[in-house]
Amino acid sequence: MISVLLIDDNAFMRACLRRLLEHEPDIKVVGEISCVSDGLVNAQAQCLPDVIVVDCIVVGACGLWCVRKIMQKDAKAKILILVMHESIHFVERALQLGVKGVLSKTAEPAMLPDCIRKIVAGGFWLQGDIAQQLAMRRAKCISGLDSLSRRECEVFCLLAKGFECRDISELLHISIKTVGVHRTNIMNKLELKNIAGLIFMALEYGLLSASGNAAISGCNVINFMG
Repeated sequence: MISVLLIDDNAFMRACLRRLLEHEPDIKVVGEISCVSDGLVNAQAQCLPDVIVVDCIVVGACGLWCVRKIMQKDAKAKILILVMHESIHFVERALQLGVKGVLSKTAEPAMLPDCIRKIVAGGFWLQGDIAQQLAMRRAKCISGLDSLSRRECEVFCLLAKGFECRDISELLHISIKTVGVHRTNIMNKLELKNIAGLIFMALEYGLLSASGNAAISGCNVINFMG
């Protein structure tokens, strides 16, 4: 019997999910939480669920924060998140945190039990259209990185490491104005809105190590600052 813990702030939604799963002979709902403040950690410890189904946004906390709390308690927890609006950035962060499945609330109801079974069996579940969007986004980001010139790669690395334009100017022996031009070109090519997004991309694609050293394959910028 597969045990499931439901976390959703909407009582009607929880009732619908419970009713749906109760029709499955091999799945049992062992607990419900309306919000994180209801005692997530205690419920997780008491119920010992095989799968935890989390609404992407619950009262009082972001769904991703909820996922982090669950994983801190049990790094092997198997989490399925339900999303209404498939933000690919949200999905990527969820997967990085250890989520095993992502299912849209607009999906066919029959997908939910199948998704739960696959996760319990050790697999992953990404709804087809979400997986396609994720693949397209990753391909687009990689294509954008490939379009950077060598100098832009160098500036990218230094920006990702937190250097200011003035510092980059001195390190690369170019004018601050030129650094600004490179920065603008980088942001446009990668379709980034701010430096936070640039740093996140560098970390996400392994272009910035935990120690802060940058490395971009093909640009010969490896541990640029030693």
